[in-house]
Amino acid sequence: AAVVVLQLASVVVPLRAASMLMMTAVMGVGRADIMLRSTFTAAVVWPLCFAVGAQWGAAGLAAAWLVALPISFGVNFPRICGALGIGARQVGHAVSRALLAGVLMVAAVALVRQPLLGLHELARLALLVATGATVYVGTLHLLDRSLLSTLWQIARPRPA
Repeated sequence: AAVVVLQLASVVVPLRAASMLMMTAVMGVGRADIMLRSTFTAAVVWPLCFAVGAQWGAAGLAAAWLVALPISFGVNFPRICGALGIGARQVGHAVSRALLAGVLMVAAVALVRQPLLGLHELARLALLVATGATVYVGTLHLLDRSLLSTLWQIARPRPA
């Protein structure tokens, strides 16, 4: 039962991370009013979605999150962009290559999963992770080497 919940939740996690990053930036430029409006939007949208989703248990709540977050993000996004002085097109351009790499990664893992069903669980997991990582890094290598370089700098261990 937890598999469905985790699968549904994993779809919306990148949007949640982007939302939190943008809200931090909004607070950084001193626009607490935008933060308040965004919180109010979530306070209205989320309980309504969760009330409906709760009818179907944990999977329904996860699905409600999958609906609630994009709705509240969509309502708040123009306000946030205005406060930060950026356009939706700029944001789209900034995330498009990483998003495409993520979509291709998910597709590759989904395609490889079925043929690997006969393998031991740990071997299958290792191959699925390796497939996903290879497709993601390979796509970024082809589309955006500067982003790949930045990711490598973040992930690389630093001397103490």
